[in-house]
Amino acid sequence: MQASDEQTLLNQICRNVCEEAGYRMAWVGYLENDTTRTVRPIACAGFEEGYLAKAGITWADKESGRGPTGRAIREGVRACIQDFATDPHAAPWRQSALQRGYRSSTALPLKDENGTPFGALCIYSAKPGTFTSEEMKLLDELAGNLAFGITTLRIRVEHKEAERQVLAGEQLFRALVENSPDFIARYDREYRRIYVNPAIQRLSREAP
Repeated sequence: MQASDEQTLLNQICRNVCEEAGYRMAWVGYLENDTTRTVRPIACAGFEEGYLAKAGITWADKESGRGPTGRAIREGVRACIQDFATDPHAAPWRQSALQRGYRSSTALPLKDENGTPFGALCIYSAKPGTFTSEEMKLLDELAGNLAFGITTLRIRVEHKEAERQVLAGEQLFRALVENSPDFIARYDREYRRIYVNPAIQRLSREAP
C-alpha cells in the first residue's frame, strides 16, 4: 500500500502483471450501471493496441457479456478463456485477440467490503491453457489484495473529504459569528465566559 491514489495503484498492478509476471496484457475495468452495462477500462498495461476500444465488453447477460470479464462481474466468480482459437465464448473477440497474440485470458472479480463486484482484473496470455488451478490461486490472491487496496484508498479519500467539509463548516460558522451584529458569547461549564464575538467587543469599547 505505497500507492497514494487509486489510479497509481491500478497502473502499477497492471504493469507488474505484464513486466514481472510476463503476461501479454492486463487491464482493470469498472462496471457502469448504464443501460448497456458497460465495463469501463480504468488502467491498462502491456500489448493492448486498441483492443479494448473495439472489444465492446459488457457485463450484461448477452453474447458480448459472456466472456470472462462479463461473467466475473455479473456472477462474482473468476472466469477463463483457455484458447481464443477454439473456445466458443471467445467468438466476439477471437479475430482481434489472435491478431494481438492473445491465446488465453482470465478475469477476476474485484469486490467491495460487502462482497459485491465493482469491477474486474483482466489478464491475457500469449499461450493457450496458461491459467492452471495453481496459477489461478495466485491470481485470486492478487485480485483480493487489489480490491482491498482500492477499498482502503477510497475510505481514506472519504475521510479526507469529511474532514474538509467539517473544516469548511467550522470556517463558515466562525465567519458568521464574527460578522454577526448580534451579541454572541460562549461559556464553560462553570459559567465563565471564554469567547465573545466582535459585536460584544465593540460594545465594551464604546461603553462609557
